[in-house]
Amino acid sequence: MGVDKIKREQREGFSLIEVLLVLSLTSIIVLSFTFIIFNCTKLYKKEMANTEQIQKSILLNSWLSEKIDCSADAFISEGDEKLSWLNEDSEYLYKLITYNSQGEPAVGIDKYSLKNNVLQYIYKEPIMNGVVDITVEEVFNEKNQNYLFRLFLQFQNSTKYFVSMIY
Repeated sequence: MGVDKIKREQREGFSLIEVLLVLSLTSIIVLSFTFIIFNCTKLYKKEMANTEQIQKSILLNSWLSEKIDCSADAFISEGDEKLSWLNEDSEYLYKLITYNSQGEPAVGIDKYSLKNNVLQYIYKEPIMNGVVDITVEEVFNEKNQNYLFRLFLQFQNSTKYFVSMIY
């Protein structure tokens, strides 16, 4: 037998260095994919929360628009700067408020009875959880010569405000 044949017969496995090199490359690839999947999951959760907040702000805007359209009058109260409206027969006054609902921030309305110019609190009606702050401004519309309302809505765990108009 020749020397070349003896060397080939003795080498049937991988050396320790080859095994360590393959394991290192494999672990780098696996860690890279894990990092990518982790970041994609984090981004997905953030975007889903953002989408949910947008949907909630659209629903609240739509609900408020309907209430104000069906009201006799809508205005910003002078004393507490809250969006308020009277129902069609001016028997009830409603105020948009933020409050704490079972330890969570929420938005709702306070309902008052308005009889003989006496305002009497009736109850609080919840609308939506997760709302930290809600601000409403009156904006004069020169085209129609009437007031519009600009709604600023901030949700829990969010630093941005969602802005919408109520006509």
